[in-house]
Amino acid sequence: MVNEPNETDAYNLTKILVSELGDDDPNKRHELLYRKFLKSIGLNPQEFIFRRKLDTKRDWLDAMRRLFSSSHFKALGAEFGLENMAIPMWDKLIPGFNYIKGNWKEYENMDIEYFTFHRELEIHHEEAMENVLGEHINDLTARNEFYEGAKEILDYEEKFWLGLADS
Repeated sequence: MVNEPNETDAYNLTKILVSELGDDDPNKRHELLYRKFLKSIGLNPQEFIFRRKLDTKRDWLDAMRRLFSSSHFKALGAEFGLENMAIPMWDKLIPGFNYIKGNWKEYENMDIEYFTFHRELEIHHEEAMENVLGEHINDLTARNEFYEGAKEILDYEEKFWLGLADS
């Protein structure tokens, strides 16, 4: 956001950040809800964070760090790609978690609020990213960098999911 010259776009990016922190409710912070999920399936969050990551997950996280610290328009493209892929991702995950909760006794108390709450907020994230190129929409360089950032992060996200399927 520091590099965002357009205040409307900075405002929209801030709204996304605030929602990631619980959408004005500290009890809905995404990291807190995720820790509750991990505990509900018998994983210690403090130990889990230090487990060896799949190569595809590590690559995806590294790509996010690199893209979000690269050129402004590449970072915006990466954020756009992630936010516009989120709803289809949640819509695949949540029914699976509900199936597991309903059919596997050891997971009947699995806390999936991280996923359901996050899914509810995603439509607002998509809306916030809708016109993020704003005044730069006709700038060919900006559009190309934006596209590169979106494509690159989505390529890494695809590899991440395929890596999970292969593990």
